[in-house]
Amino acid sequence: MHRFYISPENWNPAALALSGSEAHHARDVLRMKAGEKLVLFDGQGQHCRCSAGLFWDRPFQKGKTWS
Repeated sequence: MHRFYISPENWNPAALALSGSEAHHARDVLRMKAGEKLVLFDGQGQHCRCSAGLFWDRPFQKGKTWS
């Protein structure tokens, strides 16, 4: 399962979304499709298992969040 970094200041469990180089890597390099599973993390102990969204600039469909 792929893991992607979201900076702590952008970590909002209600609206997690990739941006910049992380979004480019998921969308254009890995060519992830809607519904694929991934993990988002903030580098400070927070993680969230999610499903990739259809539109990468919108929040992910959130699964389980844990710290």
